[in-house]
Amino acid sequence: TVYLPEWRPGRYELGHFSRNLRRLRCTTPTGHIIQIEAIDRASWRIHPDGHRKMHLTYLYRADQPDAGGCYVDQQLIYVNPIHCCLYTQEHRDQPLTAQILTPDGWNTACGLPKTGDTFSAIHYDEWVDMPLLASPFIIQHTFEHQNLKLKLWMHTQTQPDLVRFEADIRRIVDTQTDIMGPLPVDTYHFMLLALPYAHYHGVEHRNSTMMVLGPDAEIFRSLYPELLGLSAHEFFHTWNIKHIKPNDLMRDDYQRENYSPLGYVFEGFTTYYGDLSLLRSGIFSWQEYAHEVDVYLSRHLMNYARENASLCDSSLNTWVDGYTGGTAAPHRSVSIYAEGMLSAFCLDLHIRRVSQNRISLDDLMRHLRRRADQGLGYDETDLIEFLESATAHNFNAVFEQLYHKPSPLS
Repeated sequence: TVYLPEWRPGRYELGHFSRNLRRLRCTTPTGHIIQIEAIDRASWRIHPDGHRKMHLTYLYRADQPDAGGCYVDQQLIYVNPIHCCLYTQEHRDQPLTAQILTPDGWNTACGLPKTGDTFSAIHYDEWVDMPLLASPFIIQHTFEHQNLKLKLWMHTQTQPDLVRFEADIRRIVDTQTDIMGPLPVDTYHFMLLALPYAHYHGVEHRNSTMMVLGPDAEIFRSLYPELLGLSAHEFFHTWNIKHIKPNDLMRDDYQRENYSPLGYVFEGFTTYYGDLSLLRSGIFSWQEYAHEVDVYLSRHLMNYARENASLCDSSLNTWVDGYTGGTAAPHRSVSIYAEGMLSAFCLDLHIRRVSQNRISLDDLMRHLRRRADQGLGYDETDLIEFLESATAHNFNAVFEQLYHKPSPLS
């Protein structure tokens, strides 16, 4: 049985990628047709009839140029393999290679090791967590910082300010590693796809981020703060969700919903630290940071979903409502990003107050990092137990108010 994933990590809703797949065929290397039948919307059973080697071919519609999709035209190949690469449960944990054929003069960006035109992954999960860009218009810039190799890959029609961007990335790295310790990977790729129209989207991966911004001409001008904010948010995810995982998400099941009430940690805390690291690094002034917090507060006050749903409920509801609400009832859920950021702010202030500023949310994140280094996940009781032990104060009521009740900031 072969499967096509139904969703991608980093987007906690079903994507139904099989809607883009057609003309699935299975043959032997010599062209003999092997029977294949659909089991459900995203899995197929193969009847090999004694044949041990098989070729699967299919077409995939690639017209989604955002940070989590696939897009192909005459001058660009952009692939998130989770969308379009089949797998079997029996071979999911085995090594694989992928050959990417491009015209002469093209540059290819990907977080995987490469030999010639072939990329190698230790297993399917690593392969589908590695976005790939190929184009004759990719600018590459590599530098080292804190024993970490950093690569900037930019598909753009304008000249980026590489000196400024490198300097600011160094500051973000310094600030976040000061909080979390060394990055769990030795190479990190910032991949940027610039579009000619307004767009803002980013997705975290194990050793990279895919960022899509536009309009192209404004990315290193009026949109530069957005580029840095997106870079800081996605970089922090390298610890918080790619390395530090709740128990519910320790091993992804690509064929069904993977519910977790802890979106306030892996997205809310990350949103908080993305902006906070820009303040701590000196990239943002206090006035600029306060403006960002004001924006989140305004969204909170204008969103009447705060009267209807808690952050924990909203984390589960992403699998039902999606991220834009779609056809869901108005004001049904709050954002695990925006509301999660404000609640993280409040939790950090509360931790600092009851501990006379000896302990902060930083210490909780470092505790989760140590658990992850031992291969352990976490749940909410682990957060509460650490904070109570570190501060000698009860945190059950605080978590109940911030994460289990509507209107947590009232």
